[in-house]
Amino acid sequence: MDEYKVIHLNSKTYDERTNFADKSTYTYYFKNPIVLNDDYDLAINYYNVKKPLQGNAIIYNSTSTELRSVVDGASLELQLVGAIQDTFIVEDVVVLRNDAIKTPTNARLKISITRNFPETADCTISVLEVTATDTGFDFNDLVLIDKDTFIGGEFTYTNRYGAFLVTAIVDKDVLIRNNTNYGFGSAQIGTWLYNDAGTLIVIQIFQPAGQTIQARINSVSNSRLNYNAGDIISIPNADIKNLATGEYGWNKLYGNLIIDVISTTPFNTPTFKKDLTLSGVKFKNNTYCNSNKSSEPNIISIDLVNKGYDKYNNKQITLIPQVINNLTLTSYNATSVGEDFFISFYLIKKIL
Repeated sequence: MDEYKVIHLNSKTYDERTNFADKSTYTYYFKNPIVLNDDYDLAINYYNVKKPLQGNAIIYNSTSTELRSVVDGASLELQLVGAIQDTFIVEDVVVLRNDAIKTPTNARLKISITRNFPETADCTISVLEVTATDTGFDFNDLVLIDKDTFIGGEFTYTNRYGAFLVTAIVDKDVLIRNNTNYGFGSAQIGTWLYNDAGTLIVIQIFQPAGQTIQARINSVSNSRLNYNAGDIISIPNADIKNLATGEYGWNKLYGNLIIDVISTTPFNTPTFKKDLTLSGVKFKNNTYCNSNKSSEPNIISIDLVNKGYDKYNNKQITLIPQVINNLTLTSYNATSVGEDFFISFYLIKKIL
């Protein structure tokens, strides 16, 4: 009988993973079950965690309509009639909806008015930033500004209203590219999961009334922190999972579905606590106790930013004779953004 055994597990080579609001579970199935004919003390031989504490994540809230950014559109010309410097800045320009009555919103822009060429009358308006936001917007909406509210006696115009294009919505960092959103059949209708190097993207295939079958993003979770605006997420047929059946591949025609990263959301945390629990084993209850009313033993508790503590190389629990076919690790605290961990368990035969 072996005097000791070593088990190596990590966050990338799991068999099953489930994400919750405050935790993630990782289940590992052993091809060769671990047979214990005696009591064994389980200790932590090694534990390593890699987790960015700040970076650029992607977020997707399907209900968000809050304006984040716009780009220059059309009818942004002005003609100078007064005396003005080459560039003129205007604050708090009211954003209007592109409807019949040009409805004002609470959104505001900061714009510049710049001569096209020195000593000439022709000028162009450019947006600098959105300084105040409002809701009720969507990608590619046209919004307007009224030149009469800020030109005074310095300018004239051909078109009273200037137009801008909405390019980003708060908490909607990704967008399915329209010219790839086709090629689905009725067999693909349902909910699918794509793992983009740790970022979990849930996609719904559905058929709106009177339209063809298409995809929409339901949610994004566990975002890694190295995205940039302009990145492309290309989803191969074979790499997407049907959440109802667990099978991979949706047989989309005409190429990959492409998701564009329109914007990113900065992520920063002042703390990073890590608690790891173990389940799937039988152990002596009279040698382990905790105060969280959980039957799962806590094997790691550490704070990587503030003062941390660990219990490495100390006995955690005593395992009784059993056959271990699988183990489940539950990782608590801040599991909504990407992380990698590696853990090694040391099983030592208990000597009476």
